[in-house]
Amino acid sequence: MKIESSNRFSTWQELREALIAQLKSMCYSQGGVAQYQTIFNEIEQYLGRNGLNSYSKRVGLDFYNYMKQHPMGKVSMSRIPTVLRRLSDLLEGKKYTYLRPAAERQAPDCFKAEIEGYLNYLRLHGNRESSIENYACYGKQFVNFLYTSGIKKISDIQPTHIYGAFMQSSDKANYSSALRGFLRYLYNSGLVRNDMAPFVPSVRRPQRIPSVYSKEETEKLLSCVDQKVSPGKRDYAIMLIALRLGLRTGDIARLTFDNIDFDEKMVNIIQEKTEIPLRITLLPEVEAAINSYLQNERRASTDPHIFLLDMAPHTPISRNCVYNAINRHFIKSGIHAGGRKRGGHALRMTLASELISEDVPYDAVRKILGQEDYNSTKRYIRFDVKSLRRCALEVPPLSGMVSARLREGGNQ
Repeated sequence: MKIESSNRFSTWQELREALIAQLKSMCYSQGGVAQYQTIFNEIEQYLGRNGLNSYSKRVGLDFYNYMKQHPMGKVSMSRIPTVLRRLSDLLEGKKYTYLRPAAERQAPDCFKAEIEGYLNYLRLHGNRESSIENYACYGKQFVNFLYTSGIKKISDIQPTHIYGAFMQSSDKANYSSALRGFLRYLYNSGLVRNDMAPFVPSVRRPQRIPSVYSKEETEKLLSCVDQKVSPGKRDYAIMLIALRLGLRTGDIARLTFDNIDFDEKMVNIIQEKTEIPLRITLLPEVEAAINSYLQNERRASTDPHIFLLDMAPHTPISRNCVYNAINRHFIKSGIHAGGRKRGGHALRMTLASELISEDVPYDAVRKILGQEDYNSTKRYIRFDVKSLRRCALEVPPLSGMVSARLREGGNQ
């Protein structure tokens, strides 16, 4: 069976064997490879049933649509897109990626020009790449909704489409803001006749008090980690970095060996969120946890990132992995959150609370946490109860009508 889209592989069988070899080289287990082979067998049967003599990206999409209508018990539908993506990447000569980054998710061809124009507009106006990636994700989510609703031209958008896309989103607060910005761009660029941004429902963002935990709670959290079972040592080191150094989840996931100077006992990074350099002391407790992970649990790899996935192909962890690890141990510890957050941000805020309770100046706390805005520390005042008590005023003695009424009530 000849491959239409690439002459790197002359037959389907060569493509299949090439992907199996790639998986094995990435340390996939025998069971993991077997799951791929099950889907390969279904693809091969699909080709034979339809008299096809080649495999291509288009064939893969048709196969997926067929499987949605004729699901097989032994084939997990959730795994098929990943298998098809890996086959397409091999055909196109792309590098192996564990997960497709959100910014690379495709928009329908009929809307690609609008999405690219929007992203270029954001770059020209000085938005950070991390922010642009988020806007790209929401923008592509919206145009994909339009496409599945039968809309092929951006000028055909109606308020009902906007409301439908909004209701389908699982992150309505951020989606609302991003969609409003995209629609304003379309209007200001003359791509739509009317400004549709006002049709995006508004979402109130409650002003939450930062989530902080007591020293007893954080000790309970750390003690619940079973470091005898992988990835216990990795998760323990991650939580200590968040709790003792205050790094954000994205910065923890991106840590490389170049970021840590074990001789000088310093951590040096360029923060992902602010793009500002941060230099902080590597505390002995944190250093010990990192070394324990590196020496006893981290899989052999030439990857420069410190923290790797425990499962094949042992690629660098993501910020979601950091959050999931912390949240999982919060649940395991039995700590009652009571509406408080349970991720890395909560541990970061807990560090700020501890520093302030030790009378560390707000500006010093801001520098330790790597915050750019001088006003960022104002919200810490909300949980700095000790300092607020120093500002408490004496209640003045009651007088006049209020005092008289109270005396009357006491005499009854």
